[in-house]
Amino acid sequence: MIDVFIWKVVSDKFGGGIGYIQKFKDAWVIHNKNAICDNVGDAESVIARINFNLEHNSPMLVDEKLAHKIIGMLRELETLRKVKVRPATKFLSNSIPVQMMKIEEEFREVLEGIQGDMVINKHNTLQELMDMQGACETMVHIIEPNREARIIEKMQHFDKDNNRGYYN
Repeated sequence: MIDVFIWKVVSDKFGGGIGYIQKFKDAWVIHNKNAICDNVGDAESVIARINFNLEHNSPMLVDEKLAHKIIGMLRELETLRKVKVRPATKFLSNSIPVQMMKIEEEFREVLEGIQGDMVINKHNTLQELMDMQGACETMVHIIEPNREARIIEKMQHFDKDNNRGYYN
């Protein structure tokens, strides 16, 4: 309610008006970018709509500069969504011992592609490593089915490893 008051009543000279509401909308969009991406469809269709509005001078929620920033964020998020390690939903009902056997199986397949310091078949070895990551991510989901709790665990894990200097 205060934002509407500042937008409608306070003059531009004192930080209100159109400039205020534009900054408010820009900040809101940036703050909610992940939720927006999850709810508006794939990034390319959103980018196409933004570009159409830019080309046809159609009114938009945000200004042109932010629209281009949003396009960049959407492209980045779309790429991250495609390469993100995902659980194998097919195996989410596995027991912990059965999933551990799956992780061990994937690990053995990785080892088959390596001899000493040499990678025998780079493509296959990388694919098997990614399969092992997926099997481990599946185990994470089996052990902790609650999405919010998993996010907290992952953030704590990132902070721990970051503090150890693993990402520098």
